[in-house]
Amino acid sequence: MRRLTALLAAALLTAGCAGARAAPTQAPEPAVRFIVDEGGPWQEIDAADDVVRKVADQPSAPRVVQQVIEVEAPAAPSLPVPTRRTTAAPREHGAPPTKRPEDSARERFLDHPTRIQAGTITFYCPRAFAAEVRMRGEELTDPKPGRRIAQGGAELTCRELTLRGNRIVLRIQEEVDAAVQVTARGDVSFVTDQRGQVLRHDHVRILVITNDGVTPLK
Repeated sequence: MRRLTALLAAALLTAGCAGARAAPTQAPEPAVRFIVDEGGPWQEIDAADDVVRKVADQPSAPRVVQQVIEVEAPAAPSLPVPTRRTTAAPREHGAPPTKRPEDSARERFLDHPTRIQAGTITFYCPRAFAAEVRMRGEELTDPKPGRRIAQGGAELTCRELTLRGNRIVLRIQEEVDAAVQVTARGDVSFVTDQRGQVLRHDHVRILVITNDGVTPLK
């Protein structure tokens, strides 16, 4: 009986130890290492470098580069300096004047070579100089007394003054002391030779002449 009890106790102890034993763990797989014979045809490379090299070797889509080139339109050439056409050469400096100062001022651009080119020009001419005016164009009209209009390749000359444009209007001023006035609009170019001194204004929006005064508006 004592022997049977001892055998039962040993059996129970063996079963408890078996229940408490941890589950067997799987041993890690050994790392695989390749040994490359330096004398053989193979070459050892890093796998990451090989991936980068393959990506870099892939052809990329062509880049389309758009280049905008701004080309400025060439500016129209300046008007050439006009030459004296009808009047005598100016008197030497220091010579006695032949006109009153106010008359010299009013006739400044009639007595010295002057040229104006624009889209539209209006010439306000005192009656005293009307006989010296010459006009031409593709169409000439006289809408009312004292007013004449030239259109299409229009040109007006009065002594040493030359006006050229698409449309020129002549308006005769009846007042005795009326000013010589020119109003030009649209890409106006002006040049005058005053005793060898050249004054010019190129490609302005508006230009107004009143006697010997010039006012350009850009």
